[in-house]
Amino acid sequence: MAGELIRWKPSSKVEDRVKQALQIVQGNIPPVHRSTEQPPAERLMTPVPISNPPANRPPAAPAKQGAKDVIDVVRICAVHDKPYASRYVLGTDGRFRYAGPIQVTKSLYRLQYEDSGDIKVVPSVDIDVETCAWCAASGRGAIRCGRCRQLICRGKTVHKRFRCRESCGREGDLAHEDFENPGVNPFIDNWGSR
Repeated sequence: MAGELIRWKPSSKVEDRVKQALQIVQGNIPPVHRSTEQPPAERLMTPVPISNPPANRPPAAPAKQGAKDVIDVVRICAVHDKPYASRYVLGTDGRFRYAGPIQVTKSLYRLQYEDSGDIKVVPSVDIDVETCAWCAASGRGAIRCGRCRQLICRGKTVHKRFRCRESCGREGDLAHEDFENPGVNPFIDNWGSR
């Protein structure tokens, strides 16, 4: 045996968890198992939503005090066709201020937005010059596409000519329009270990 390389073989349960993690990273999300007949140790190994923590984990603490002062307004990048959020924070004067862009990934969506059904609106007068989190295009707010009705960044806009994302394909001259900028309060918990 001296000099031979021994390859470690994981148990089937470990191998299944690794395969599930790889599927999630690759975008192939396995179904969530929520059977109440599983023993507690098995229940910890299956993905569960944040809103339903396992029985042996303490329940999530209420949202932090400042969370209601934050609104993430969802936008879509015209160049990369990916979602991002423009974060607005409520000031002491009652007006929202632009804080910066956030790339919305699957994991971030699950952590901060999936369980937040709290829709809020940032008034049009508070919308500021924003930067797209994916293509870095800047301009005052986003553009509402006349076809897909989504809020799109200015990544494909030249002068006053707008081009929407690839999946929509709309193109046309810009027209001034005040519209609502709906967003959500990001879900914040106090588990602290993530």
